[in-house]
Amino acid sequence: MRKLYIFFLFSGLLISCDAKVVRPKLTGTVVDEKGNPLENCQVGASYTNKNGNYVLEEIINKGFITPFGSAPIFISEVVSKKGYEPKELIGGTVRGGISKGTVWKMDTIRLRKRIGDFSEINLKDTWLASMTKNRDTVFLTKKNQEHDQSKIDFIANYQDTLC
Repeated sequence: MRKLYIFFLFSGLLISCDAKVVRPKLTGTVVDEKGNPLENCQVGASYTNKNGNYVLEEIINKGFITPFGSAPIFISEVVSKKGYEPKELIGGTVRGGISKGTVWKMDTIRLRKRIGDFSEINLKDTWLASMTKNRDTVFLTKKNQEHDQSKIDFIANYQDTLC
């Protein structure tokens, strides 16, 4: 009788094991500011190909079946490339229970070039710089540009400028 009890207990434990999708397969594209694909851009543990496409394989954890169902899924993967500002790929679902083999097509990710040296910026014509009283915002105005006084914005009317 004891062997039969151990057999049913062991069988019950095996049956109650389940594979749960922690992260479905993710696919998408990474481009620069102009829409050109970025090659060798790191997305999580993967890299983009010459067309800017990446694939992150699904992650499955094995565990016991719970009476409360599957947990919600939250995805957070770092997207980075040298010379570009990093971004984060975020997604998820409040309901769990995603099937094995599910593929999520993510939105296109645009990375902006990081500018550390402002001498790289070439401005045509002559520009005047000004800022707010708190010196937290800088404005550029093209020199000798004609202004329509009826369309001057709020900041120009209420802030001092330093030229």
